[in-house]
Amino acid sequence: MGVDAPAVLVRWAPRDGLSVVEGDVTPAELERAARLRVGAASWLATRCWVRARLAEDLGCLPVEVPIVVDGHGRPSLAAAGATTDLSIAHSDAVVALATGPVRLGVDVEDRPRPEVDLRAVAEVVASPHELQELRAVPEDDLPGLFQRWWTRKEAVVKARGAGFLEDPTGLDVGWGTCARPPAPWVVHDLGTLDLPDRPALCLVTAGPAWVRVRRSSSPGRS
Repeated sequence: MGVDAPAVLVRWAPRDGLSVVEGDVTPAELERAARLRVGAASWLATRCWVRARLAEDLGCLPVEVPIVVDGHGRPSLAAAGATTDLSIAHSDAVVALATGPVRLGVDVEDRPRPEVDLRAVAEVVASPHELQELRAVPEDDLPGLFQRWWTRKEAVVKARGAGFLEDPTGLDVGWGTCARPPAPWVVHDLGTLDLPDRPALCLVTAGPAWVRVRRSSSPGRS
């Protein structure tokens, strides 16, 4: 990777430390939260955290960050001349935000629950090649490998921006140590986070990139 590769920052925080900061979210976001049947407060707290981090970058108030969301749910910055791409992910335990001057996608997933039939889930979303690899995975290794594989696939889907319109069985990212995403995507397996749920974090970029991972120390505004 050349020294001129773009630099990407991935920030994350435990969701149980986040709080809703009045005045940091827009009326549209408040309306969206009101439509949620469950988890409205958690969604708003996550949004406040995202806005606070982006406000640090842009030098503005959190509510002034020009976040727009397209028809597939992919967020971006609407500022004139904006060159920073962004991707947001969250699990039950963690929220993550990736930013950088390159098309990207980030995903985070908690450790699979023991009662989930991971092989049955994979049968629905894995590519034919991935299913062949799955059959060779020992049962004891399955939870960790599934967790890593799932974050890879989700991160690529987010980077592409098609959302649920994309057929996941047509996307092959691989179960092994070396990912094999389709061009131009590069997978950065960022490991598991030091939390009880052992969430796995993955970033995908359009081409090589220097990646820095940082835990946010502030639940709201810094």
